[in-house]
Amino acid sequence: MHTLVARTLILASVVLLASCASTQDFGEQVSAEGKTLQELGDRWQEGRSLSIKGEKLVAEGRKQAEKGRAKIREGEALAAEGNALVRANREAYVRQSELSGLAESPRDVAKEAKALDEISEDWDDGLDLVKKGEKRVAEGNKLLHRAEKQISDGQSMMERGQTLMQTSEEAYQKRKEAARED
Repeated sequence: MHTLVARTLILASVVLLASCASTQDFGEQVSAEGKTLQELGDRWQEGRSLSIKGEKLVAEGRKQAEKGRAKIREGEALAAEGNALVRANREAYVRQSELSGLAESPRDVAKEAKALDEISEDWDDGLDLVKKGEKRVAEGNKLLHRAEKQISDGQSMMERGQTLMQTSEEAYQKRKEAARED
């Protein structure tokens, strides 16, 4: 009988030890829950950080887009001014060429030459303005394209951040509800 009791105690001890070994004690459970909650909090913070960075990227992209549009407007204005100058000097050349050839003295010839030279310089100035305007428009378009990409990247970053925050909050709420049910 004594051996039966001893065997029973040994068997009970083994079963009890096995059950203790397979389950976590209170400290381990709290630690595991703490780690899980910390991970949820870290994920939420990462999402918030992404969202804030995305908002800043979008805001900066919008500023850059406005700068690009301003350069395009400037360039278009320069090109228009240059085209107007070219047209005006073409017309001035036609008028001056109609008067040319009527000189009666070397002085008159010099005046005609000077007038044509001034028209030529103004015409060149107009062509230069057109080139500057076209260059400014190209710069503006390039800036606008980069800004649109920046805005798109920022919006994607905001969406990823908001998704991380939302999934973290949902997981936390589920844990709270499960804890209430226990």
